[in-house]
Amino acid sequence: ILLLNYLRETLGVSNARSAPFVSLVASTPPVTEMVISKRKGSISLYLTTQKMLMGVNIPFLDICIFVKPMNMLHALLQGAGRTGRPLTSEPGVRAQALVYILGNGSDVGAQVKGMSEGVRDFVNYDVGCLKLFLASHFLGSYSGILRKCDWCCSFCSSQKSN
Repeated sequence: ILLLNYLRETLGVSNARSAPFVSLVASTPPVTEMVISKRKGSISLYLTTQKMLMGVNIPFLDICIFVKPMNMLHALLQGAGRTGRPLTSEPGVRAQALVYILGNGSDVGAQVKGMSEGVRDFVNYDVGCLKLFLASHFLGSYSGILRKCDWCCSFCSSQKSN
């Protein structure tokens, strides 16, 4: 709510029904969800929780920002999957998308109940390709089947610029 109000004040938005951003959470009433669904072409920012992990189809999202890490690694992938939709021109290839996970050590610390080791390892992983990390986590020995592409992850991008 604080972030939503901050955006309204900063951007001078007085009418929530026409704002370029919406809040979509578990407590969002069904009637509001219907209004959001009808407006999805004019919405550029969704402030959401795990609500958008399943059953929500919003095509052409380019950026996904997690305000904190999800508890399970597959939930991070599910949320990130809201971006980078499959390209019809190249089967098996997805559009480039950006996924950010905001947080700090206390968000993935041992005291966080329900936080999986997979998420802790992923968030703290800074020694190699994040795409390969995920592939080895989910695919194991089959991770060698990954297709190489021009873009990959923040680690690979930083290696190219050095």
